[in-house]
Amino acid sequence: MTRVLHVTSVYAGGISRAMATAILAAPQHEHHLLWSGNERPATDHGFISVTPLPNGFVKRVQAVRRTVRELRPDVIHAHSSWAGVFTRIFDVGADVIYQPHCYKFDDPTISGVARTAYRLVEKFLMRRTALVVVLSPHENALAQALDARVARIFVPNAPSIEPVIAPSVGEDLAEVLMVGRVSPQKDPAFFAAVADLVRESRPDVVFRWIGAGPEPLSAVLRRSGVEITGWQNREKLRQTLSGPAIYLHTAVYEGFPLSVLDAAAFGMPIIARTIPPLEGTPLVQIRDVNAAAEAVLEVLSRGESCDRAIAGGARLLETMNSRAQAHALESIYNTFGTEARTYEGSVS
Repeated sequence: MTRVLHVTSVYAGGISRAMATAILAAPQHEHHLLWSGNERPATDHGFISVTPLPNGFVKRVQAVRRTVRELRPDVIHAHSSWAGVFTRIFDVGADVIYQPHCYKFDDPTISGVARTAYRLVEKFLMRRTALVVVLSPHENALAQALDARVARIFVPNAPSIEPVIAPSVGEDLAEVLMVGRVSPQKDPAFFAAVADLVRESRPDVVFRWIGAGPEPLSAVLRRSGVEITGWQNREKLRQTLSGPAIYLHTAVYEGFPLSVLDAAAFGMPIIARTIPPLEGTPLVQIRDVNAAAEAVLEVLSRGESCDRAIAGGARLLETMNSRAQAHALESIYNTFGTEARTYEGSVS
């Protein structure tokens, strides 16, 4: 058994669901959580202890060091960028697995200067990184470019929620969903523009965003008639995904979108924006708003396009599932303390 201290400052949305899914996939190990975020960790997520991070950068760095001294974990698993800073800016007394869940410098919407600054910080912190967990070949290439000497291992995301009964699309397909934070990363303007185009010929189609975010971005969705539900708990999300709907993923950059895997688990037809982490996957992919609207209308017609959109998700789950995830995590946690740089599953 390995004692793992998980650290994150963004316990919310896809990251909290990804963490909970991964921890439940490795229940034989001892998991502790040091966290902050918009959600509160559920009691059934497999953590032995749950400790809030204090406010303030310096206090958070101190909290990590203090928790390591008290808990004496075998390894720290840092989730997302800021946790990667808190755990690696100083030597905290334990090896660090870093899982970015997507690199901020990969965001094409920010300036070149900002991207360079983020990349330099990540490059500097690699010197105190024992292992990087990557979610796609694209993310592996980014990590390798930062420091090829640091080991990397592919740990696939897996669906965070499964249907109670076998999924079925049904006949009354007239709804389009997106799950995620209403944030620039998820590009709500793209989703809103698709809604406008589709409803020119199909005014009956409902567009719904499962999540929440700041008012200016939310207003973009509402102006196009998109319903914003706010965050849903596990059971409510299961009910939402069980209904007949198309899943349209519009994010402009990702690690690997957990919501796509959730949609696939429910047998939904999936249309995804072409971004580097999704290249080479079997998903139906589009590059712009017009192509997205056309693809939605084709899937709504319930012909071969709908079958392809469903089949793409099913094929994706052949390699990105809880069994594959558990195997990869086991290869990390079982051997981490001794041979951190020679995993059988490491990628190059």
